[in-house]
Amino acid sequence: ESALLFENGGQEGWRPIVVVRVPEQVQIDRLRARNQLSLEDATARIRSQMPIDRKAALADYVIDNEGAPEETERRFEVVFASLLERARAQS
Repeated sequence: ESALLFENGGQEGWRPIVVVRVPEQVQIDRLRARNQLSLEDATARIRSQMPIDRKAALADYVIDNEGAPEETERRFEVVFASLLERARAQS
């Protein structure tokens, strides 16, 4: 949901923020497959949002989701461990 937080300027009350990033073409391909959209509709939807690289620059953590599912899971585990450690330190 970081897209809405960033685009509406409400991210400061919701830290830390994790962004999962893939290249635009992968976003379009996945959106088309999930929602049965035309290339034009999927492209328009993605391009109507803040660019993923801008969201990643604003995030506290970024998970690259372009590779194999196992690699994404490994990256998630690293971020999750960091979030747990951060939560422990604050309590």
